[in-house]
Amino acid sequence: MAMVGAKKNGTGRRRAMNENLYAVLAGAFPTDRSRAFMRTTDQGDISFADLDRLSARMANLLVSLGVKPGDRVAVQVEKSPANVMLYLG
Repeated sequence: MAMVGAKKNGTGRRRAMNENLYAVLAGAFPTDRSRAFMRTTDQGDISFADLDRLSARMANLLVSLGVKPGDRVAVQVEKSPANVMLYLG
């Protein structure tokens, strides 16, 4: 039986459409979190460990502003590494 609002992930497991984006991506992170997640021309490499730390900071900021799990947050921002962390937070 198929779940309504679900898609199969790469493992064939069904996941909810509203599953946490960070959680979905984190399942594919390398064991060595010091590896580069993103390379920038002005900030250098951002590691997977940096991604964990910076996206957690964004998540904590959103919580401090009253955002609760399940809330939808809309943002319109320019492309930048910090804003990737915001979306993952």
